[in-house]
Amino acid sequence: MLKKASFDILALFAGRLGGLLVNLLFLPLYDAALGPVVFGAVSLVLAVQAFFLMFDFGLATLLGADLAAAGQDAAARQRCAGVWRRSKIAVGLASVAAGVAVMAVSGAFGTGDGVVRPTDFLLAALLVAAMLLINAGQAALIADGRIRLASALQVGGAIGRSVAALMAIHLLEPSLQSFLLGQLAILALHGLLMDGIVRRMLGRPLLHSMDEGGFLDLWRRVRMLMAYGLAGALVMQIDKPLVAHYFSLELAGRWFLAVTYSLTPIALLAGPLHQFFFPRVVQARDRPSALLETSQQFQVATVLAVAAPCLFLAWMAPDIVSLWLRHAPDSSLVASLAAPLVLAAGFGAMGYLPTAFLIGTGRRRFAAVLSWVMLLFVAAGLAAAGHAGSIRGFLLVYCLFHISSCLAQWLWMLKHSDRQSWWPLVIRSWLLPLVLVLFPYSLLLAIISSADLGLFARLSAGMFAGAAVSVVVAWRTWASYGKPLHLGRLSD
Repeated sequence: MLKKASFDILALFAGRLGGLLVNLLFLPLYDAALGPVVFGAVSLVLAVQAFFLMFDFGLATLLGADLAAAGQDAAARQRCAGVWRRSKIAVGLASVAAGVAVMAVSGAFGTGDGVVRPTDFLLAALLVAAMLLINAGQAALIADGRIRLASALQVGGAIGRSVAALMAIHLLEPSLQSFLLGQLAILALHGLLMDGIVRRMLGRPLLHSMDEGGFLDLWRRVRMLMAYGLAGALVMQIDKPLVAHYFSLELAGRWFLAVTYSLTPIALLAGPLHQFFFPRVVQARDRPSALLETSQQFQVATVLAVAAPCLFLAWMAPDIVSLWLRHAPDSSLVASLAAPLVLAAGFGAMGYLPTAFLIGTGRRRFAAVLSWVMLLFVAAGLAAAGHAGSIRGFLLVYCLFHISSCLAQWLWMLKHSDRQSWWPLVIRSWLLPLVLVLFPYSLLLAIISSADLGLFARLSAGMFAGAAVSVVVAWRTWASYGKPLHLGRLSD
């Protein structure tokens, strides 16, 4: 069973890696083709996409949790088909209405001297709607165990969107509208394909009279997830428009690149682990011993996946960013912002387990309240930093956010857990593997940095050392979870 789980996780990693590499490859190409000002507008559109992938109205989480709990029960899967059908209708109508409304009043926003056209708002709304449904479909495929198909669709979609957008920029004009048209063409095809796959997988939905309340039931079930997702998405995406407001579109683009770099380990490594383990947390929520075992596996896997890459990306940030943004004269600014942020984001990734625990076991109210409290603190901090004209203030606010939100979730989860579970969760599955990875790896990085090596040799040696340390620690920790565990329990 552990072997199969390892292969499934690798498949998710492969999907995320492919999509992430495509994005990292094409971002500098967009920047070079569009110039810093137009790329700043593109970065805001990408931030809006990321916002709605986090605030997906709770649809992906709800559909994934329902399908994980349904298993192969035909009636339960029909109810999931009803959720999928209602989600498509709600997202489609809401996006068109929002796009038309914003386009109608776009003159009041100011459009950056023609950089943003009124029709761009409608195109962006349609783009977001397609990505929301694709994201929900991905969650359904993963929850149903179709991980390889989900990964293949993710990589194929990322490649298609990026190539089409770059072609549109070069063949039509170097503008935001060309970027949006290129992306939207592929997203429409991807969305139609995903819809066909999900409908075939789930079968026909229940008749409306048997469908447990229709849209009102959907609203009742997602409202707490919406509150949680909205606050979380605002926290992670409010910074880009605020940088543009307090500073400039150009600096917004630089900040976007720094944040993208810093969130790479989460997007590539911690994210797939959450996708893999979340349905298993849902399935084990009524079996305390199984929930503890799944939680230990989840936490130690997160540490092994994130610790070494975060340290590597922070330590080698000047070298990596200068290589990534070879055309940009201000790559050193991006590196100086990204290095501390990647460490804070890596610490924040340690909170994926309590997040899954809170959402998967039904403790959604606390998750929502915590998200809104953190949003208020972050918004206040960003406003103060913006009025002071300090981009470093933005950096400090987000470093504190990642650390404090992780600790708050862990404290709440442990407070509602049997004390016997503290040792296996906190010490054995988190702190011990973290120390075993970071201590020897930091020594190796210091040796590599002090050696007289070229750029590629330094980077290659750093990656090899990180992989070697992680594999050794994984052999001593992750492999041990293939055996039954009897180490206390999480409370019901």
